[in-house]
Amino acid sequence: MKLMAYSNMSLCAVRGFCAYFFILSSFFWSNAMAIQIMFSMRRPCLLYDRGWREFSWYSLYAWGCPAVLTIIMAIVNFHPGDHPKPGIGLMHCWFVGNQQWYYMYSVMSILILANIGIFIWTSTRFWCLSFNSSHVKAVKYKLMLTIRLFVLMGIPWIFEMIGSLVETSIVWAIIDIINTLQGLFIFVLLVLLRRRAIKMMLKHGWLNCVSDSIEKYLALAEDEEDVVEHTIDVRMDGNITT
Repeated sequence: MKLMAYSNMSLCAVRGFCAYFFILSSFFWSNAMAIQIMFSMRRPCLLYDRGWREFSWYSLYAWGCPAVLTIIMAIVNFHPGDHPKPGIGLMHCWFVGNQQWYYMYSVMSILILANIGIFIWTSTRFWCLSFNSSHVKAVKYKLMLTIRLFVLMGIPWIFEMIGSLVETSIVWAIIDIINTLQGLFIFVLLVLLRRRAIKMMLKHGWLNCVSDSIEKYLALAEDEEDVVEHTIDVRMDGNITT
């Protein structure tokens, strides 16, 4: 967007701020998922669906924080004065110079480091706490799901940050293409490659050409989502709650 020419800079600004908001929202949602996993290790009952109340708090965090940051950046951007401005909608549709480091990459870096810390802490807790085995499987499934999402989102953006420090090159263009296709990668990994999705496609005959290999793959382990759905609440000592 930075290199695109726009005759209507107002539309350009709207596009830039919307992109900023949704990019940060994806990282805050990833962090919210990691926090939910962390709380489920401390209090197992939080692993289960507690309805709209719990979801509302995570939504407030994951949507609200990016919204506040976007509003603050817009105020700084359009407030008269000689102070450093993001530059969105002023000369380009994206940040000017290294301003993206102050307003976007810094926030993303904090969230990435926070997620890494949570993943390390959660992994170590597996060795320190004793849960009912189905609870361990359920937490492990959600943890691995969140880590996959984190890798899909975080790694390309880490290279994007590095790429912003060097002059435009073919490598930078490739990284931008990968970031553009993130939604497709997430859909394939988290939707199409789920065991129950594979079973459904196999049942409808969409995978007949590789049915033998697929059946062997499905026979290796049970469906983790079934474990999550049928896991009962347990206390820290592994006893069933009443």
